[in-house]
Amino acid sequence: MNTQALCLPCLATQAHRILEMVGADEATIARTLRAVLGYLAEADYDQPSPIHTGVFCEMVATATGVADPFGPAKRRATELALRLLPDLQARVNAAADPFDTALRIAIAGNVIDLATREEVLVDELLGTIEETLACPLDDTAILALRDHIGRATKILYLADNAGEIVFDQPFLRLLPRDRLTVAVRGGAILNDATLEDARESGLMEIVRVVDNGAAIPGTWTPACSEEFRRIYDEADLIISKGQGNFETLFGRTTVPTWFLFRVKCRGIEVRTGRSVGTNLVLRA
Repeated sequence: MNTQALCLPCLATQAHRILEMVGADEATIARTLRAVLGYLAEADYDQPSPIHTGVFCEMVATATGVADPFGPAKRRATELALRLLPDLQARVNAAADPFDTALRIAIAGNVIDLATREEVLVDELLGTIEETLACPLDDTAILALRDHIGRATKILYLADNAGEIVFDQPFLRLLPRDRLTVAVRGGAILNDATLEDARESGLMEIVRVVDNGAAIPGTWTPACSEEFRRIYDEADLIISKGQGNFETLFGRTTVPTWFLFRVKCRGIEVRTGRSVGTNLVLRA
């Protein structure tokens, strides 16, 4: 997915918000924002938006000396999700269709996105879970995904955000874990999950987890490590969580890919034809 003009104000706003969040002084904010705007003015818009996020976050980190501004918020999101996990797993275990219920819980977790706000409140999270459990989804797509999982020999699950990876766990437990690898980001970027977040969430206790070698809020294979690209190329099924992975892979992946995410912005609304807040199960 290429960068759209309507992405640019959002990117600049994110940069400003992070600078304020880490307590940068006015001179640093002004100087860094000028540099970010200069970069955005000349950026390659044939590339997806998360590439530019990775660049300006590195600029902000260099200017402020804060490598992981979302670190505390990520830990809080993980702690909150872990408190909810026993009840969520129990609901999956008791469901008439555990696969459908676990899939919906995984999608609901995609609401844990701190790119535009500081926290996700527990009431909002619980409300999103109930909404997603009850909302209409593409039953034909879910059936096809279930069938594809049953036939796949190597499954690559592309994780998204810290906290969200806790909500993935009931779904991951239903997948053939001897054929499954979960990938997280290769470095701190926004509130995206890293290996450290995977350890804190307990994810590494149930499935093989690797990092993709790139500090980009998506999966941009040219920037990823050689090890990850090998895993990616060998997979015969990719399950991709989150909007950033959709932006970087949709229309570009040659591996059969299913996207599970919640539409969160006007740019994705335009590209998918689905309104903001819609939960999606899409085949590439």
